[in-house]
Amino acid sequence: MRGASPSPVEPRHRLFSTLVSVSTTYLHFLFHFIGSWILGRHVL
Repeated sequence: MRGASPSPVEPRHRLFSTLVSVSTTYLHFLFHFIGSWILGRHVL
């Protein structure tokens, strides 16, 4: 059982890492989009 213990932790950590990466990319895109939208409104 000791050898099987790290098994469930590995995918969870990998899933969390992937989730953080996706969230960071999404937030970056969202802020860029909002920034461009606000800038566009100010220009117009």
